[in-house]
Amino acid sequence: MASFAGIRWDLNDSGKVSNNHKPLSKKGNKYLRYYFYQAASSAIRFDPVLKAYYGTKRRQGKSHKAAVILTARKLIRSIFFMLKNNVSYQPIELYQPTRKKLVIQKET
Repeated sequence: MASFAGIRWDLNDSGKVSNNHKPLSKKGNKYLRYYFYQAASSAIRFDPVLKAYYGTKRRQGKSHKAAVILTARKLIRSIFFMLKNNVSYQPIELYQPTRKKLVIQKET
């Protein structure tokens, strides 16, 4: 969903050379990208969980724009989760990390 909205980074690696500066992809819906950026900017101001996430990214050395984009990606993931599981918005439960279940496949 984030890729459809155009909120992902392009990989411009060549061989063994890796570039640390990865620009945002221009692929995807530019209107969705704009509105998710605006929604994340607003959520940073009013949602304590997303505000803390934004602060964490800023302390990690991300620029304001990169931190807002990362917050928008987190917002997109939460919206997808709510739609997929048919649940309403509950910020504390929604952003808690879930333990991944280990799936053991039998060899046949």
